[in-house]
Order: sequence, then structure tokens, then C-alpha cells
Amino acid sequence: MITIFKNNPSKISDAEWQVMDVIWNEGRTTSQNIVKHLEPNTKWSERTIKTLIGRLVKKEIVGYDVDPGDKRLYYYYPLADREKCIKEETSMFLKKFYNGAISSMISNFVKEEELTDAELDELVKILKSAKSKED
Repeated sequence: MITIFKNNPSKISDAEWQVMDVIWNEGRTTSQNIVKHLEPNTKWSERTIKTLIGRLVKKEIVGYDVDPGDKRLYYYYPLADREKCIKEETSMFLKKFYNGAISSMISNFVKEEELTDAELDELVKILKSAKSKED
């Protein structure tokens, strides 16, 4: 099997995230399987989904193998780790909207959202845990 991928990774668009969710969940999968997962929920055409897959390949976020028995059959798999991508997206989000300050984001979120007592308790627990790691 031949593995082919190009260029360097760059930011993943919202539509590409949906494709990546399928690939991350499936591991190694065909474009037809990706289409099967996305078409009902997105109303995207098969061509649109294949274009998104192609962009992810060019960004080197997705790799693919060509089936030796059927050169028309491609198996796609993730080259980028989901958690690493989430961390990078979170960092870009913080820089874009909160000048990189997580405290500003949390403050805004707590002020603007109607959080339940359980959610507030969980947030306090997370913050206490982070503080204890510093000590």
C-alpha cells in the first residue's frame, strides 16, 4: 500500500472538522463511508465531502492508502491527533477573542451563560484542581 500526503497542516475549517470527526471515530475509512455518515446530517453532496477530504489531505491532516486490488479505492486515516488539534483550535480561539487570556474567557462565559449549580460546582472543582497542581 502507498501512503500519500502533501503540504503542511493549517487551520481546520468548521466543515473540515465534521469530516475529521468521522475519520477520527472510524480510524481508517473510505470516502463512501464518510459520505454515508455526513450526507444525512449536512445535506452536502458527495462531491462537496470529497472536496473537503482532499483539502484535509493537502493540509497533511489526513493520509490515505490506495487499495492494491482496486486502484480506485482509497482508505483515509488521521495523521493529526484529535486532542492536539483541539488544543491548537482552543489556543487560536483564545488569542482571537480574548487576547490569549483564559481568565477573560471564563469570566465572560460565567457572566453570560446560565450555569446550573452542578456546572458551577464542576468549574470550581476544575479550578481548584489546577491550583493544587501549581502548589
